[in-house]
Amino acid sequence: METILIPTDFSEEATYAVKIATAIAQKTKASIRLLHVIQSVYAYEYNEGSPLLPDNAQDRLSRQIIRAEEKALSLVKDIERQGVKVEYDVQVGSTAKHISNIIAENSGVDLIVMGTKGDTGVHEMFIGSRTEKVVRYATCPVLSVRSHSDGFQLRNVVLATDFSDEIEPLLRKIKDLQDVFEFYLHIVYVNTPINYDTTFNIEERMKNFLKKYELQSYQTVIINEYSQADGINRYAERLQADMIVMVTHGRVGMSYMLDGSIAGEVVNHASIPVLTYNIHE
Repeated sequence: METILIPTDFSEEATYAVKIATAIAQKTKASIRLLHVIQSVYAYEYNEGSPLLPDNAQDRLSRQIIRAEEKALSLVKDIERQGVKVEYDVQVGSTAKHISNIIAENSGVDLIVMGTKGDTGVHEMFIGSRTEKVVRYATCPVLSVRSHSDGFQLRNVVLATDFSDEIEPLLRKIKDLQDVFEFYLHIVYVNTPINYDTTFNIEERMKNFLKKYELQSYQTVIINEYSQADGINRYAERLQADMIVMVTHGRVGMSYMLDGSIAGEVVNHASIPVLTYNIHE
């Protein structure tokens, strides 16, 4: 692992995400890149250097940038004191867009770590959290962090899968992390009424999956539940797992609203970090 990208808004959740990313960087010898994006209706004008930007807007953005850089530098000093190399960016515009630009410019970005507050109800259905949008569009794994805990340890990790080959790129990342953190892997398949399959068929796919990928230190679990997201979260809670891992699909627009996002639901409601990898269609 070379570079960990941390989009931050300096909130409590984002601050904890920095702590987790720093712990991972220490273990993997990766460097960290902090990104703070200022949301503004004048983002295009500002980034293009347009003379149409009103003076008061220019002054306001300048003050915001200065304050953001002061906060970013404070985080940089904290991270550097822990022996991790770090740099920062303060940008104006869309968080997802700037993340995409950074990944395109620097193919060495291996992981995004960011905080999320989660959403519920109608807001979640139609808008979704900023973190969920990054999960859908990112081209590298995203570790979403919701709540604070004392220290960051990986002892028990839940891997949610349907045993398809789509998960292969993520499995390589998991093996690397397992080598470093030495956690135990709980491979979970959630059997639902909508996508029901027999136990014998599931076990056959499971056997072929395990034979192909030669995983270490693991157990397998089949759960019957009404929804996949509920099954994943409830099992992780009962296990008191330290992290959930899963792939997601980069659906957008109406298809996303109709099909829903299992990973998005897990990210929004899980109390532990969730590592997702987006399989773009």
